[in-house]
Amino acid sequence: MIPKEKDLRIENPKAVKGVSMALMDKKKIYLHDPFGLLGNHMSKSNLSACKIRPSACGHHWIFNMSSQNPGMELNQNTPGVFIDDILVDLPSQMLILRPRSLVTEIGCNRNTNKEEIKPFLHDVLNQFSLASASLSDLLTPWERIEQRIESAARADFVIVLYNPKSKRRDWQLESAQKIILKHRPGSTPVGIVTRAMREGQDVRIVRLENLHTTPVDMQTAVFVGSSASIEYLDFMITPRGYASKYSIDEQEW
Repeated sequence: MIPKEKDLRIENPKAVKGVSMALMDKKKIYLHDPFGLLGNHMSKSNLSACKIRPSACGHHWIFNMSSQNPGMELNQNTPGVFIDDILVDLPSQMLILRPRSLVTEIGCNRNTNKEEIKPFLHDVLNQFSLASASLSDLLTPWERIEQRIESAARADFVIVLYNPKSKRRDWQLESAQKIILKHRPGSTPVGIVTRAMREGQDVRIVRLENLHTTPVDMQTAVFVGSSASIEYLDFMITPRGYASKYSIDEQEW
């Protein structure tokens, strides 16, 4: 029931029985849930919260249990729940739940070198003045994320922020807001889309200066407008720039 409520896909149904039996017997199980999707749906007395990371040799995986016990190799016989979209080899006892993810890509010929794709991708982003950034610092240092946001804000791109906030990460969005406010007025429109194209979809437009008070979660995408973006009726619009390229004489109409 929990995966259905949280819109999670079960990748290995055979592991459900082992996890269920362990919970019924009040045994400890591993829990890797960096997005905080389970919340209070499971008793904390049965959980050993942990974060997955590769070992030094890269051939197996270690779970960070705490600052006092930073590295512990995964017990192959202990059941657990793994909620993430990264692909790793895990024991059969580990129940893998996949959150819905939006994946964007560029079509290209097979075996195309990444160095050929990279300039094209940059050209596309520049053409439409668009930049995207994840606010999750689980795998990327926050200092690097800050640099990306600073560069995009200075270049006056429309910025798309995903993974804006979770129960354990509640400060990154406001930090990003402060960075962007150094380069854009507080009246800049910001589009907030939660659960896009799904039941319970919520779409709203707020001012940049009020972004930190807007409810968002891991299923929210935040679209921060550029200096040219405007709010019109129920839409957020960023003109393509034709008005500055062409002049129209009213007498011609």
